[in-house]
Amino acid sequence: MNTPKLSIITVCFNEKNIAATCESVVRQTWQNFEWLIIDGGSTDGTLDTLEQYRERMAVFISEKDKGIYNAMNKGIARAKGEYVIFLNGGDYFLDPFSLERLFTHEDWQEDIVCCDALFLKEGGIPLFKEFGKDFPLKPEFFVNDSFAHQATIIRRDLFTRYGSYNENRRIVSDWEKWIEFIVVHHASCRHFDRILSIHNYTGVSSHDTPEHRNERLDVLRQYYPELFAPGGELSGTPATRKKQATTVSKITLFNFLPLLRITQSADNRKWKVYLFNAIPFLKIILRK
Repeated sequence: MNTPKLSIITVCFNEKNIAATCESVVRQTWQNFEWLIIDGGSTDGTLDTLEQYRERMAVFISEKDKGIYNAMNKGIARAKGEYVIFLNGGDYFLDPFSLERLFTHEDWQEDIVCCDALFLKEGGIPLFKEFGKDFPLKPEFFVNDSFAHQATIIRRDLFTRYGSYNENRRIVSDWEKWIEFIVVHHASCRHFDRILSIHNYTGVSSHDTPEHRNERLDVLRQYYPELFAPGGELSGTPATRKKQATTVSKITLFNFLPLLRITQSADNRKWKVYLFNAIPFLKIILRK
């Protein structure tokens, strides 16, 4: 049997939208992939839904895990594809041609191929995530941004060479791994200018919590220590850093439809205006 080009790894637990994920996989017109399901021991109807697709799965595991990164590592350990992608429970490909567009028109040589994603916030409000404007990447890109793992394919050999996800972190281990792969080990990376997948923006890493912030700061201290040096962006006490933070204002229609998002720098000299919360519209820089 030929080695599949891609391993699609789906991690899930009590996922009400798992059927949408499954349908988006099995309906792909490009089929040179294997599909691995890593379920955390679901107790609702998730397993009943997955059972309907068992014949399409190369690997099916349902057992208690130690968190999402433990489950993702289980998938990596069993994957055989040249590349892997994590399309976790509730996420789904944009349409049946998503993988065909990605693989049949290009001969990928890069270690990482980053596509665009469509995030659905609470209430189904779309937030388009486009990465092309950030390429070629600079090391500081990851200080304030990350890739969407459901829209990024990764050469599996990177995990073999540099290790799997850090299971001691609960929220930001995938972001940390991008930094390790690209900034530390200089993995080659390319942007593919297409929306690959849709993500419901409601997961554990989708909200700004103290745990999330603490994990991020820990990673930044490890890989970007200059930010914490005197005069650095993150120097000083938490109270001081709070004063340095960017101010964000939002204007909505009917109290829910986003019209404008305005960001203001700490020194009140840089302003950016975004239409519909995401489209860059205006930048104002006040010179001394």
